[in-house]
Amino acid sequence: MVASSLSVALKDLKQRWADTQEEWSDSVSRKFEEEHLAPIEPQVLATLKAVNRLNQVLARAYEECT
Repeated sequence: MVASSLSVALKDLKQRWADTQEEWSDSVSRKFEEEHLAPIEPQVLATLKAVNRLNQVLARAYEECT
């Protein structure tokens, strides 16, 4: 559930930024994107990978305990 919410939030952020760039496209917006937005996607993708891996480990642990 958390992973899907995070994935949807990232998709929404990317779409909203694309919409914003239609009205705001200058050196300040590019700097904002580089410094604040660009780092988010790799971090979110790494987090999703870790959450999925943790989910697998917990599922295996649950199966072994039942």
